[in-house]
Amino acid sequence: SASDAINATVTIVDVSVPENPNLLELSVYPNPTTEIINVEASELIDYIIITDLNGKIVYRENNINSTTLTLNLYELTRGIYIIKIGSKDNYNFKKIIKS
Repeated sequence: SASDAINATVTIVDVSVPENPNLLELSVYPNPTTEIINVEASELIDYIIITDLNGKIVYRENNINSTTLTLNLYELTRGIYIIKIGSKDNYNFKKIIKS
């Protein structure tokens, strides 16, 4: 019946991601951008992948071998994108807004 007590055990799980010491240090600017973005990384950039929010790859470049890069996003429609930048050993993600 409705007056019965309910005994429940609640387990709280910490789903926060621990600090990853292997994340590439990145600067991506200007953000938002109308066309040009500049990328600066703490290590030599090996690759860049830009995806839309559905995960579709809209830009990819490999074998970059530089710590700085300028990209022209004029072909992309306005919206939010995820840029993944990787070195030989590490990577990181940034959200970029094309306005």
